[in-house]
Amino acid sequence: MISDTSKKIILDSWAARDSCISYPLATQKEIDSFECSFGEIPEDYKWFLTNCGGGVVCSEWLEKIDELETTHIKFKSECEIENGWTTGHCFIIGWDGSGSPISIAPDGRILVEWEADREVYELASSLEKWLLEDLEKING
Repeated sequence: MISDTSKKIILDSWAARDSCISYPLATQKEIDSFECSFGEIPEDYKWFLTNCGGGVVCSEWLEKIDELETTHIKFKSECEIENGWTTGHCFIIGWDGSGSPISIAPDGRILVEWEADREVYELASSLEKWLLEDLEKING
């Protein structure tokens, strides 16, 4: 879980960013609708969607709530094909610039399965750490 201290830092830093790299906040109705069809959103990402909305993190775009449905359908179908993605047990939250899925593992780690070599790499040990690292780079 993201600590209250980190939530404040993230919210303050996120609000100071250029609005062109952020998405609108998700509503509870949108969250409920998604979860009804696709299952539970990890708590930290749910907090992020409802308080930050989505947008650029470490040069990668994290999906906004109304993109998650298409992303999850695409990811699931690509996990089922021969030589498809192997991180199907994770919750996908976006794609990197090369089309590789970024996801939250069941243990909370942020992973990318890099398309070039099909290896899975840890971007951060948690969404909290990933967000804080990115915002620290931006804000110095």
